[in-house]
This record gives sequence, structure tokens and C-alpha cells, in this order.
Amino acid sequence: MPFFEHLQNALRSIRANKMRTALSSLGIIIGVASVIVLLAFGEGTQRSIQSNIESLGTNLLTLRPGGSRQGDVRQTNVRTSNIFTTEDTAEIRAIEGVGAVSPIAQTSRQVIVGSINASTTVYGVEEEYSKVKNIKAQYGLFISESDVEERSKVAVLWPTTATNFFGTENPLGKDIKVGNVYLRVIGIAESKWSGSGPMASSDDAIYVPITTLQDRFLGNKYVSQFAIMAESADSMDKAKESITNHYLAKFKISDPNAANFSVSSSADMLATMTSVTDTLKMFLAGIASISLVVWGIGIMNIMLVSVSERTREIGIRRSIWALNADIIVQFLTEAVVLTFLGGAFWIAVSYAIVHIASMLSVPAVITPYSVALSFGCSVAIGIVFWLLPAYKAAKLRPIDALRSE
Repeated sequence: MPFFEHLQNALRSIRANKMRTALSSLGIIIGVASVIVLLAFGEGTQRSIQSNIESLGTNLLTLRPGGSRQGDVRQTNVRTSNIFTTEDTAEIRAIEGVGAVSPIAQTSRQVIVGSINASTTVYGVEEEYSKVKNIKAQYGLFISESDVEERSKVAVLWPTTATNFFGTENPLGKDIKVGNVYLRVIGIAESKWSGSGPMASSDDAIYVPITTLQDRFLGNKYVSQFAIMAESADSMDKAKESITNHYLAKFKISDPNAANFSVSSSADMLATMTSVTDTLKMFLAGIASISLVVWGIGIMNIMLVSVSERTREIGIRRSIWALNADIIVQFLTEAVVLTFLGGAFWIAVSYAIVHIASMLSVPAVITPYSVALSFGCSVAIGIVFWLLPAYKAAKLRPIDALRSE
């Protein structure tokens, strides 16, 4: 029998059995839409993280203290964490390939503004930090060289921090109590994180002159890390190697794996986060695939009942010399048509869902890969789970089928 005739029979059967078609389409809705939407959320999250990291600069290095390695984990303790001071800034700046450098110290303190009391991370930085991290003051001023020299009691708030403590009120010129120290707000930094992705919480922080943090909060001159900008993206690997060799020699360490410090790049961070989000996407795809299998089982049950309902039809076809292959192809054609039409419709619905999510600032991106994967899997699973009903129909004896009521 020509394929076109099988196609006509399939469309006729789908129109004649609207309830069965609706129930089968429900499975396609769950299967195709869930795979596309979940993968879209995974892809959107990955792109949001990549964009946030790249916004910091593609030539950014970070030097931080760290203990000996145990497996893939670098251990830290008091002995290995207190190895860098602000005096190392000049040394690092003189290393080949380094363009700019800023020491960073940090701590956590209770911040009180009126009746609001919350723990917030406080970073001590220098003026050059704004250049290295590509940070601008959206309102007011950023930390200046004179603020560092004079150990000024001033603070720059990140947008989330400003909103948490002041709401819609303008915080510039207002005082905040950080620990036991009162600081005057001189600026609001421009947000570096777009949307509501997993890195948005980085907007909740306070920046003060590093000398103020060290004198009034820490009581020492140790720094937590150095933010370093290589002269260019091309020279980043060279700068990383030069910094590593400099401190290996300074600390008289012959084995790099035993180093009490680490040098990482924005590329390293991006590669790590990409690996994590790839795993997340696979996890989401696995969850969505379960719905496809459930849909396939449901389709098989519906079609087994359909075979019983259409026993007389099958008997008539067999009595006029329809082959087993013709019966199987007839049922499989129905499977392909139903999954194709239902899948195509719910791909459009998935785009609508993702569009609404994007309007709500939820990162979600549909890729051709996710569409092809979900649509291909739905068709494949539909055919596989349709094989048993098709095989059962093909094995019916014509005389038994004609006698059925």
C-alpha cells in the first residue's frame, strides 16, 4: 500500500477518535514542552553566568593565599592565609605582563541603619580596584586614593545593599553603622550582574578604603586576595606564569603543587562554571526525559485499547489480503503523524512560556539543539511504544477479527 494511503488512513483515524487523540496529545504536551522549557532554563542560566563573568574582563587574574592541595581541593588555614600584605602590591605591579593590581581585604559585620540590622560582607579596596574590576559609581563617588591615604570612614554600597537598608530613599551622605564604626555613604556602585541569575547576590556588599578596614575592623595589614588585570587578554597566561614563578621563588617552594598560594584567571572561572552548568543541563534533561517515558507508556496503553476497539476494521483489511507489514505501518504512521503534529504545536507553546519567563527576568533561552532533541526523542519514543500495539494488531487472525463485536 502506498505511503500516501497510509497517511490518509492515519489522519482519518485521528479525526474519528478525538478522545484518544486528545489523551495521546496530552502526553506529547508534557514530554516535548518539559524538555524544551527545562533545557531553556539551563541554557539561560549558563549564558547569564558566562555574561556576568565576562563583564569583569577577559584578562582578570586573582592571586589568593591557599594551603597544600588534597585531591582537587586547595586547603587554607590561618598559617597559609596570612602571607600577603598591601606591601606586595608594588611587587606584583612590577611583574612582567601585569597592567594593574588592587589588594582586597574582606570581613563580615553587622550593619545597622535605623531599625534594620543585617550581616553584610565588607570589602576593603583601593582606587585601582574600579579599573581592575571595571566598576563605576552609578551615583556619587567610588573609593579614591585620598580616602585610602587618610583612612576615611566612607563607604560605597552595592545596589542590593542600598535597597535593603534604605529602600527608595537616597542614601548618599547618610551614615551607616558597620560593626561599631559609623561610615558615611559616598556612592552607589553600578550593578555588574544582569537579571536574577545565581550571581545576582554578589550585588549585596559594602566597599570601604582598605586601610580603614584593616585599621578599624581587622587590626592587621593582611589581604584576602589581589585583583590583577593583565596588560591584555593575550598576555594573561604569561602574567599568570610570571606571578606564580615570582612567589614560588619568594617563598622558596620547588614543587608548584605544594604552593601556599593560587593564581586563577577569569578563563579558569568561566571553564569551571561552564562545566557546572553543563552538568545542571544534563540533570534537567534527565528529569524531562522521565516525562517522555511516562508519556510513551501512556500512549502504549491507549493504543492497546485502540486495537481492541478496531478489531473488526483490522479483520476486514486482513481479509482483503492486507499483509502484517501493512497493519504495522498503518499504526506506526498514526504514531508519526500524532507525535509530529502534537510536538510541533507544543514547541510553539514552549516558546511562549520562555518568552513570558524572559519578561519576568528569568534567564531562559531556547536553542535549536533542545528543540531537535525533544522533538526527535518524542517521535522516537512514540514509535517505540507504538510497536507493541501495532504488532498485536498485525497478529490478529482475520476470522477472529471479523467475528468480534
